[in-house]
Amino acid sequence: MKISPLVTIIVPIYNAAPHLPNCIDSIRNQTYPYLQILLIDDGSTDDSLSVCELFAASDKRITVLHQENAGASHARNLGLSHANGAFIQFVDADDYLDIDMTETLVDAMDKSTDLVICGYRNIAIAANKFYTETRVPHIAGSYPKKDFMAHIGALYKDILLPSPCNKLYRNNIIQEHRLKFQGHLDLGEDLLFNLAYIHQCKRVQVIPQVLYNYTAVRDNSLSRRFKRHYLSNQQMLYQQVKYFLLANQAYKGANKQYLHMIHATGIVNAINNLFHPHSTLTAREKSMPLQK
Repeated sequence: MKISPLVTIIVPIYNAAPHLPNCIDSIRNQTYPYLQILLIDDGSTDDSLSVCELFAASDKRITVLHQENAGASHARNLGLSHANGAFIQFVDADDYLDIDMTETLVDAMDKSTDLVICGYRNIAIAANKFYTETRVPHIAGSYPKKDFMAHIGALYKDILLPSPCNKLYRNNIIQEHRLKFQGHLDLGEDLLFNLAYIHQCKRVQVIPQVLYNYTAVRDNSLSRRFKRHYLSNQQMLYQQVKYFLLANQAYKGANKQYLHMIHATGIVNAINNLFHPHSTLTAREKSMPLQK
């Protein structure tokens, strides 16, 4: 008789009460029932914790953990420290899963596979209208790490590499190598976690199914918050991805080209951020990064 492995699903939550019922129901109703569901309340000031506790009271697979507000990275790390599953999934509190996502990912995680990557949908809401964009991997199949590395740049460009939410991980790799999300960062921490994880993989499975639904309210760009360290963050991410590719003998060809394209876009965005209407920088501080 085949034993079905336990999957731990970690959900960091901060002030997401309106979205939580849809998110949690999409997890509870998965066709794959062997779940440990960890709802991590990150110091919410709305009713998020109460909503989580109501769901936990009706489903013994759910455990609610609470921490003082420290950010999603710390919440995910807390979840990892309580994870009992053979496999790990991450879900954001305002998103939801297709009903067969976990089952499809587990089926793709054969004995030789260390990571499964799938596609996802961006569902944006603007002016009470819904806009859907589908992100599908340009490759499919099982790849030894060396062969998979040739596609890192394209997956990064197509925004399929950074997120932890369109992936299934092996918990033993995370625990053995003490992999964590870097809590001092508020941008790019997901990407760095994935690079550290992939560095330990032997084989990666990429599947074409679109299984995760990322939702966001599309605001006017001027209302997005100012990020004081955005430029230095972009420079750091570029260097980290470059070091990763060099360490895996993959800083060449399309990978190198795509990384330079992404870096150039990041610099343009960083310059725009310097002149954000909510910027706290002085005129001198705004010009200093451009003089380097």
